[in-house]
Amino acid sequence: MALGGALAALDWGGHSTYVPWAVSALAVILFVPKLPLPRPLAWPVVTVAQASFTIYLTHLIVINLMELRLGVVAPWITLVLALAFGVSVWFLQEALIGRYRGRRGPALRKRDPQLVTPAPPPS
Repeated sequence: MALGGALAALDWGGHSTYVPWAVSALAVILFVPKLPLPRPLAWPVVTVAQASFTIYLTHLIVINLMELRLGVVAPWITLVLALAFGVSVWFLQEALIGRYRGRRGPALRKRDPQLVTPAPPPS
């Protein structure tokens, strides 16, 4: 798998500067089961990890807003704002899902007990 990642990186243009970082990250993901973190860093790192897909889906909104609409080309500020926006959307998403599940869970159990208990095996 690591070899596949390295070959894919070469196919993307192995002369680029991001390839060593991508291959290194792939090696860490594959071969390091746990990374010890200082306690103050654990919560932000875990939060960004949990929100990573939402950050991925929303980061272009921030980039387009900053660079195309406002004309601000400041990569570090854009990075921080994209992370903050993605994490905020993720928190909102989790809160809405939690409210939805909290309301529907007991109501479903009262109406249809078959939804929460498995059916008996056929005899």
